[in-house]
Amino acid sequence: MKYVTRLVCSLVIVGSICGSLSQAVVHAAGIDLEGRAVSDPRVRKYVLPTRVLWQTPGDGVQASETLLEHRSGQVTLDASRPCVLDSRKGKAAVLLDFGKELHGGVQIMVWHTKDNKPVRLRVRFGESASEAMAEFGGAKNTTNDHAIRD
Repeated sequence: MKYVTRLVCSLVIVGSICGSLSQAVVHAAGIDLEGRAVSDPRVRKYVLPTRVLWQTPGDGVQASETLLEHRSGQVTLDASRPCVLDSRKGKAAVLLDFGKELHGGVQIMVWHTKDNKPVRLRVRFGESASEAMAEFGGAKNTTNDHAIRD
């Protein structure tokens, strides 16, 4: 893992240096790139959930409302008011509503686990709460809940 991290950092540094050098060469040569440049309308946005639709009953989930708060996006040693999913007594789960249909990825930040052991985590997506919470297999499952009606 250290090797991969160093490699990525090296590529970023080399890319930055090469980008700066190529800009300097283009500027020195008097080449106008503005007429040939096109802006990309795609942007990266981090969307916060609007509400917690459901959570495992009992004390397996603690402080799920903190998942709705804007945070820095940086994992730090300060674990002020974390959402804790404790599965020692059974499954611990949270269903979040983002208020609109999205596509993209998920950023999951983990502060600390006991003895630094890895944890198993399952992330499910759905266009509706019933689709996100449906189990795999059967007539009405995660892939065809919207297509079959009773």
